[in-house]
Amino acid sequence: MPVCRRFKFSPFLRPTHVKNKVNKMKKHSWVLVAAVFTGAILLGGPSLCSASDPPNKPPVESTPFSGATPFSGSWSKSSSDSEGGTSRSESLSVSESADAGPGFVDITVEEMANGITHTRRQNGVPYKDGKTVLARLIAEAKKGLPSEPGADGSSQTPSLTKETINWSESDMHETALTANRALVFSGAAPGAVLRLGLTQDGGGSRSVTWPASVRWPGGVAPTLTAAAGKTDWFEFLYNGTNYFGITLGQGY
Repeated sequence: MPVCRRFKFSPFLRPTHVKNKVNKMKKHSWVLVAAVFTGAILLGGPSLCSASDPPNKPPVESTPFSGATPFSGSWSKSSSDSEGGTSRSESLSVSESADAGPGFVDITVEEMANGITHTRRQNGVPYKDGKTVLARLIAEAKKGLPSEPGADGSSQTPSLTKETINWSESDMHETALTANRALVFSGAAPGAVLRLGLTQDGGGSRSVTWPASVRWPGGVAPTLTAAAGKTDWFEFLYNGTNYFGITLGQGY
């Protein structure tokens, strides 16, 4: 006759013992988590107390073309200084292009030295090319302005002769460039179409500084024909504020 033995539970399997062990494991787990969290803070890890940057992190200066994604809105920067008898100022402006749409910007650069102002503008520039175009416009705007002081502290100013074109006298003017000229426009009626011819003298290679109110396609002023005796013709549409210019022909 088989004997039925009563199964004896192990102490480790009794319900009360199991519950005690689970509670001990929970207690040790929380201690471990607290230790890891404290170590992370002491080692300079991220803090849950603040979502801001570390207090000693230097601020990053924003630039118009610092990111990979085109910005929206506008950006501008102005600076000025005076040294060696030359007063200079610079004004830069970059804005999201209203005509070309997203991903394109309009850039305007204005450089001034000793009362002479050169403005360069280019619209519809792809954002990825903005940095290069901005640098080029700055160089073009500075060209022909009174130079920065040399090593001896001297400053050279190119020979510029101011010439006023009075459009009330005629809607067509032709002038001989016997020196580098700073042009001034006056007397034009809104809606007028105006023509100007510039002829190099026997020496050639004369330059002109256009009024700040003159606007060129793409913001880039044309380069005059340098050959002696050659004439370049330009046409302007005046809207009451700005003269919108185009090149009719060069080297005549």
